[in-house]
Amino acid sequence: MLRNLRTRAATAVLLLLPVVMVSCGDDDPGPSDPETTGDLRATVTADGTGLADVTVRLFEAGGTTATATQTTGSNGQTTFSDVEAGAYEVEIELPEGFLLETGEDDRQDASVTAGSTTNVEFALTEEEGEGGEVVVINASGTSFSETDVTIAPGTTVRWVSQDDMGHTVTPDGHTEWTSASLNNNGDTFEHTFDDVGEFPYFCTPHQAQGMTGVITVEAP
Repeated sequence: MLRNLRTRAATAVLLLLPVVMVSCGDDDPGPSDPETTGDLRATVTADGTGLADVTVRLFEAGGTTATATQTTGSNGQTTFSDVEAGAYEVEIELPEGFLLETGEDDRQDASVTAGSTTNVEFALTEEEGEGGEVVVINASGTSFSETDVTIAPGTTVRWVSQDDMGHTVTPDGHTEWTSASLNNNGDTFEHTFDDVGEFPYFCTPHQAQGMTGVITVEAP
C-alpha cells in the first residue's frame, strides 16, 4: 500500500511539471540576411520648380553605358529602387530651352548606402534667347542630337556639349556665325537666326564620323 501511495505521488508531480517543447532546427528562421540595396532619388528643378519628363540615366562609377534610364514625374523626381550599395553617377539630358545653373553639372557622383535613400539634385534655369524661342541641340560623342532643324526667323539655336570630348560648331560654306568651340561638358554656344536660308555646319574633330547638321530658316 505504501508503494502505491509513492507511485501516485510521483505521478501527480509529473503532471504538475510544465511541458517544454523542443523545436527542430529546420523550423528556426535564424537571423535575417543583411540588407544590401538602397534607393537613389534624382530631383530636377527649373527656377525652383520640379521639372517633369526629364531623362535621367544611372551609371556605375566611371561607366559609359547606363544601367537604367527613367524620366522625372510631375514633381520633378524619379527614384531608382533596390540599387546595390556602391558608387554611381547620375546624368540628366538637358531638356530643350533649359540650361544648367552656374556651377551645376549634368552628371553627378552618388554613393548608395544599403537601407537608405540617396538624393541627387539638378538645378536648371529657363533662358530666353534674344530672339525669344530657343532650340537646343546637344553635342555628344560623334553626333548632334538634332541634325536637321527648321526654325522661323528670330529663333535662337543653342548648342550644348554633353561630354569632354571637345567639339566645334563650324559653319559649312557660309559666314552666318564664326566657328565656336565646345571643349568641356556643359559649354554652350548660341546664335539667333534672322535671315531665311539653309545653314549647314559640322564638328571639326568628328566631321569624318558624320557629326554634321543643318539649320533651315523659313518665313512663317
